[in-house]
Amino acid sequence: MGPQISAPGPGNMADSMTLLNQAIQMIQHAALGLPPGSPLHRDALQSASKLSRHLGGTGAFGAGAGVQKTAWQDQLRQTIKNMMLARMQSAGAGGGQQGGGDGAQGPAQAPMPSTPLPGS
Repeated sequence: MGPQISAPGPGNMADSMTLLNQAIQMIQHAALGLPPGSPLHRDALQSASKLSRHLGGTGAFGAGAGVQKTAWQDQLRQTIKNMMLARMQSAGAGGGQQGGGDGAQGPAQAPMPSTPLPGS
């Protein structure tokens, strides 16, 4: 039936804490765009405050530099992967005619100059 699922280890916990730190930052950033004193603004700040208490109350500054660097690298890799997938999809949608149509007609001729060359 497959391997038994084990309990999360310290690495899983560190990853989860890093994600929660990022979520807290996103909530705090989003709260800036809400009307101060509104129920949504108040609840967003309260939830961020409650979560940060469990993480030491320091937000992203409590995470080590290595953890932050790894998180940024992961985000960069994901962005690059998404860009590559988008390029592949757009190349597939064009049917391959964008770049392959010119090479099948033989060598291209040099463009004609807009002014006559001396001696012609």
